[in-house]
Amino acid sequence: MSGQDREVNRMQVTINGDRYVLKSKKNKEEMERVTNYVNRKIGEISRSDLRFNKTMQTTLAMMNMADDLFLVQDQLEEIKAEKEGLEEDIQALQRENKEMKDRLHRQEEASYDREEDLKALRQNLKEAEDRILLLSKQFQEYRRTHR
Repeated sequence: MSGQDREVNRMQVTINGDRYVLKSKKNKEEMERVTNYVNRKIGEISRSDLRFNKTMQTTLAMMNMADDLFLVQDQLEEIKAEKEGLEEDIQALQRENKEMKDRLHRQEEASYDREEDLKALRQNLKEAEDRILLLSKQFQEYRRTHR
């Protein structure tokens, strides 16, 4: 259910001693949470100096809440910037990882090629040794028969 499809909730609340009827698509728990936060902020002001009237208490509480909001927004911007930096780091590491995998693959192919070359060289060596052995036998036979 989207936010536009939610029904409007009504709730009577007391803020700084005055009663209000709130209408919101938020559920009652969320509305109570906001009301409690506002009352807590006004209470912080009223406990700090009893000379403030309700309007002054409410205004100062709103100023404090706005300050809190701006602090959170600044923190959010810092977190977003840090997140972007981390995403860039991740992309760089992913590129490096891919390059290393490609390099490993090329080295494995080169190693395989060297192994094939080594096998071929060993085969050639064995054939040459067999040929030397055969020629050596033929030479000995020749020497034995032509003395």
